[in-house]
Amino acid sequence: MRVDARVADVISRSPNAPLQLGPGAAAIEAAVALALARESIVLISTSPPRIVGGYGIIALIRGADNPWTALYMTRAVEVSWTPVYARPDEQITDVVDRMRSSGHYNALVMEGDRISGLLTTLDLARFLHSIGALRGKAPVGSAIVGIDPDASLGAAMDVMIERGLRRLAISGTDFMVSDRSLMRGALDGGFLLRLRDDPVGALSGPVSGYGYMLERPAVLPGGADAHSALDILLRSSDRVLVTDDRGTVITPWDLSIRYLLSDP
Repeated sequence: MRVDARVADVISRSPNAPLQLGPGAAAIEAAVALALARESIVLISTSPPRIVGGYGIIALIRGADNPWTALYMTRAVEVSWTPVYARPDEQITDVVDRMRSSGHYNALVMEGDRISGLLTTLDLARFLHSIGALRGKAPVGSAIVGIDPDASLGAAMDVMIERGLRRLAISGTDFMVSDRSLMRGALDGGFLLRLRDDPVGALSGPVSGYGYMLERPAVLPGGADAHSALDILLRSSDRVLVTDDRGTVITPWDLSIRYLLSDP
């Protein structure tokens, strides 16, 4: 779908700047920053800058014999990636093409050597909603992948990592667990302290019992078009939808990048 708009047109509607950490910051600092961040990524001020997200932190925790030590001894830059870069005057479609090539769907907006903003899938979704670009289009998402509510939190993390998923539904409930919800909940319920004092116990409880680390998707009524889906998603606190049959999950990526990459 071709949209004639510049990066500046999109980010001006929801200006944001990522939280920044120094190049020597530990992964634990990134985890805390992600818990506080408006967006689900944090910038590492290396040259060139790099990005760290919740998925990298989760993989670090599950790959370590002692997660707490790993969080303190591993530099955040070691679990980061090089972002897509964009200029304010670039066409959105050109930036989205680079996002597709990189596999990362956020872009750091630069004016010379200065960071002027962050372009996210949520920014793109807001913009498409504002111009009514998805009116009359059918909403598209991905099949929900579920996990038993009695499975451990650690097992849920393992499934996400092994299958390359950012989100799992807790079967038989209205809740999901995602890399974003895990990071947002990391400071609640004493989870990080439990991870320090009892790493096995902190990850072995049933995932359904970690309410402070779960998200509750909004429900998309049957027959709603993609514009209506965007309207509901943008008003929801967790920025995720499920269809009324609970078979499909719809995210800001689905309601932005997926359409922008589709044929005209």
